[in-house]
Order: sequence, then structure tokens, then C-alpha cells
Amino acid sequence: MNNLALILEHEQWFQQLIEDCKDIITEKGFFARWELIEGWHGVGMRILQDEANFTKGGYTLDGIIATVATSLGRKQRSIEYAIKFARTYPDLNMFPGGKNVSWHQICNKYLPKPSERQKEEYVLCVRCGSEIMPLKIKCEHCGQEFEFKKDEIKRR
Repeated sequence: MNNLALILEHEQWFQQLIEDCKDIITEKGFFARWELIEGWHGVGMRILQDEANFTKGGYTLDGIIATVATSLGRKQRSIEYAIKFARTYPDLNMFPGGKNVSWHQICNKYLPKPSERQKEEYVLCVRCGSEIMPLKIKCEHCGQEFEFKKDEIKRR
């Protein structure tokens, strides 16, 4: 501690200033965490609203998640968690964890874990190490589906 800090820590007005600032940081941190949770819930709900459009086009929601994530500039896992959260708790007021929780806690404590099969569907990007789904393509004419595994994907 420097000399000024030693002097000011005994001043009543300074102690009140520090206490007020701590209260503001705590309160706004709480609101920021809850806003993030509401935001991810809203993203999940919005994607689920268009699930019928995906199936009409011959796609599944799981198959389209990677494209949605890329288009939003977000990680695929984040979009998956948003959808799981909205599906598991469609009414956010019914969420059992209360409001003093973080998005990280929701993803790791309150949402179902991916099955082993789902974990195996991911491959790692050879450039950055991110988890990605194998490329799935469906012929528009006959409906034949093709899937390219990680050993078939070549980097340019």
C-alpha cells in the first residue's frame, strides 16, 4: 500500500466511496450475467421457432446448427447450449437455478450432457483445434446424403 492509501483508508468518506463502488460492481455484474442468460435463452427460442423450416428443407436441426453458428460468428457448442437451454426451460421463470447464476454454470450444471455418440461426431480443425461437425451434404435431386469424415477432409 502506498502512503496515500494508508491515509485514506481511515477516512469515513473514502470507506463509503469504496463500499458504494463495490456494491455497484456486484449489482451490475449480477444484471450483466442475467442479461447474458436471457440473451442465450432468446437465441435458443428463436432458432427453435424455425425448426419446421429446417425439416421442410430436408435438414435436421442438428445438421443446421454448424451453419447457424458460422453465420452468427459463434461457436457451435454455444448454439447447441442455447437450444438445449430453451428446450429444457422454455419458460425462463421456471428455471430452478434462480437468478444468481452464470451462463457457464447453466451449461455445466443444469443442461443435459452430450451423449458419447454426439461427442464422437465432432472432429478437430487441423488449423485452430476447434470442434466441428463433419461435412454433411444432401443431394437436392434424389435426397442421397453424403458425409465426409475427418480423414477425407483436406486443407487447402
